[in-house]
Amino acid sequence: MLLVCSVTVLADKPSSFRGAKRVAAKVYSENQVTFYCGCEYIAMVKPGKTSKRLTPIWESCGYSPRKQVNRASRVGWEHVMPAHHFGQHLECWREGGRKACSRDPVFKEMESDVFNLVPAVGEINGDRSNYKFGLIEGEPYHT
Repeated sequence: MLLVCSVTVLADKPSSFRGAKRVAAKVYSENQVTFYCGCEYIAMVKPGKTSKRLTPIWESCGYSPRKQVNRASRVGWEHVMPAHHFGQHLECWREGGRKACSRDPVFKEMESDVFNLVPAVGEINGDRSNYKFGLIEGEPYHT
């Protein structure tokens, strides 16, 4: 029996969070749906700019901004395992948080792990903060 499969491999893994976000945007380009809400999103270029802004289509998922309309109007890259969780164990984090770790090679490698990034509506990303995943009592559980 012969099993043949196609695997896309990153030639060089990103060395920065910014680079990781660019790679993640390419990975998700064929399935532009946010992680938590299931909102579809599109990449838009603002007039006078060259970079693309990922914009959620709220109607696609029934999302309605609560407080932060500007933040809810963009899709950002969320760490599935929060940066706080892996950073807090490093000396640089204890000395000054994420900003203090910006030059730490161990932190940068963890922060730029593309496999830990998912697209999320900005307002929801802010709500998640650095909380861990878990079951919420009283919420329906689906497998």
